[in-house]
Amino acid sequence: MRSSSTPRRRATWTAVAAGALLLLTGCADVHPGVAAKVGDDTITMATVDQAADDLCTGLRPQLGTGQTPAAFTMGRLRSNIVQTMVTRQVAEQVAADLDVSTGSSYNDAVNSAKASVASLPAGVQQTLIDLQTAGPYVTDVLTAAAKKQLAAAGNTSPTDEQVNLQATGLLAGYMKKADISIDPRFGLDADLGTTDTTVSFAASSVAKTAVKAASSEATQDDVDAALALVPMSLRCTK
Repeated sequence: MRSSSTPRRRATWTAVAAGALLLLTGCADVHPGVAAKVGDDTITMATVDQAADDLCTGLRPQLGTGQTPAAFTMGRLRSNIVQTMVTRQVAEQVAADLDVSTGSSYNDAVNSAKASVASLPAGVQQTLIDLQTAGPYVTDVLTAAAKKQLAAAGNTSPTDEQVNLQATGLLAGYMKKADISIDPRFGLDADLGTTDTTVSFAASSVAKTAVKAASSEATQDDVDAALALVPMSLRCTK
């Protein structure tokens, strides 16, 4: 029986997109002023810095409310932005090669993002919309591409599971062959996961605190302790 559970499909696609990041094979061979490269496409440091400033502006009203931390380091924001931009560029390559486009889910996400940033300064709105809708863009492109490939193979009514499997393989292939390089200052290793690429040995108490906070087992107290060591000029706060 064919499944039509949209919430489940969306949750699955979140896992697919996240898992695909583990298949990247990039390196840190980049030129000055370049944050990352995906093939012939370049993401500049200036673009990342401006996006981080815009994102901080968008986050500021929420800081310290509900489950939102009271502050973020600008370094963390910049690393997340690089991850987002690189992933979207890979998806754009899929869309171009297979001649597919986004659908209603992405359009709905764009409209929702526009509404969510309407009260923010006009100068930051487009950046925030682009960052918020990167995930839905990747999902829509992969869905369309997978269905197109399955239809070409004779399967015109695939199940959600078949679409997921096809898209997983498609994205995995693009990630493997992508010529991706990222500046090491963003603390991202070849699979876009976080790593310590700026401190060779945690000799000082400051370095040890930072490394502990970066661990996957870090508690909120660990993160807060590390944040307290960051100069105010390098924090996103109210």
